[in-house]
Amino acid sequence: MNEYGLLNNYLVQLSNRAASTIIELELLQKHIDDFKSTLSSKCKVSRSEPENIAIKPIFDKIKFEVRHPNDLIRIKEVIKMIGLSRSSIYSGINNGTFPRPIKLSSRSVAWQRGMIEIWVLDKVNSG
Repeated sequence: MNEYGLLNNYLVQLSNRAASTIIELELLQKHIDDFKSTLSSKCKVSRSEPENIAIKPIFDKIKFEVRHPNDLIRIKEVIKMIGLSRSSIYSGINNGTFPRPIKLSSRSVAWQRGMIEIWVLDKVNSG
């Protein structure tokens, strides 16, 4: 891969990481606002209770999922990301038009998330 391709891949990874961080921060802000609202409504209802009201944080219910370009993803997630069937993906691999998976074991493969995202971006930009 030439220098331009490497720099482009790096920029795509940085962009994906930034977008992921922005989404996480927006979600965190929403949950903070929800928590403040819950706390505010609890305080208004029970003025006779002590000031230190124990409310279970909303954060216990949240599962934050950070997605990085180097994450390994299995075929089901690849299918969900790109909307092609399993046979179309393997046909693309054989034709050289789709990224090759990484062999994890004798019967298991996975793809790097960043490579699939780059493939999607190339499709979007070429179409």
